[in-house]
Amino acid sequence: MRKALAVIGLGLLAAACSSGPGALPKVPDFTPAPTTTTEFDYSNVPLKGVTGHAAPTTIALGPGQATVSGTVTGDEGPVAGATVEVDRIANGAQASTTVLTADDGTWSVPQILGGHYRARAWRTPDLAQTTWTAMFVGATESKVVDLRVRTVGGLNVDASIAPDPPVVGQPANLVALVTVKEVDAQGVVRATPQTNVEVQLLASGGWRILSTNPTVTDFNGEAQWSLRCRVAGRQTLAVTVGNQTVPLTVNNCAEPEQNTTTSTSEVGSSQ
Repeated sequence: MRKALAVIGLGLLAAACSSGPGALPKVPDFTPAPTTTTEFDYSNVPLKGVTGHAAPTTIALGPGQATVSGTVTGDEGPVAGATVEVDRIANGAQASTTVLTADDGTWSVPQILGGHYRARAWRTPDLAQTTWTAMFVGATESKVVDLRVRTVGGLNVDASIAPDPPVVGQPANLVALVTVKEVDAQGVVRATPQTNVEVQLLASGGWRILSTNPTVTDFNGEAQWSLRCRVAGRQTLAVTVGNQTVPLTVNNCAEPEQNTTTSTSEVGSSQ
């Protein structure tokens, strides 16, 4: 009987502890629930096409009712036998044509469409227009556009010296790059290095040439000398290539820097 009462009392005590004030909280269950979601494979789903617009690669120059014409001139007047390129430009594409100038330098491109145009002229191997001339041509307009070319061909010599500026009394190295500029068949100016060409250095009395003179250009078209500046200021230099003499541009000779040392003597007095 006493055992039965004890068991009943323990049960009542346990129930009171689990539900009454001050009872310990129930520990939650963190066990993840089973997953029922299935991952879908999109690799075989076809995508809807997007309508695009391919950029045109060519456009028409004509036939039309417009005309572009003009005269090509250089330093000595109208240029005969020059090439004139005329481009019509629209939507990132272009149509091109070329014509030759007559004996009086005139040219004409008839029966073309209206629109945005550009033009340039050149004559192989010595004359070129290095920038385009832009214009707008109306549908039935007769546009007059004069083009200007300049002489860009022939011998060209570029010089550099080290140290720069050269210093009086100190050796300096002079390099001259010898090229020949020519206008090619497409109107592009190209500089071709001249190799194994004899170059004579001409120097004023303010210079003393220390290396072999004349010398010849290497495979890069460069000729080199060692020289020394005798006098500060502007001292002229030039080179002769074949029968042409070309002046060189270098900075003035500079005086050497003066290093001034100041010594301080302490004078003591004897007592």
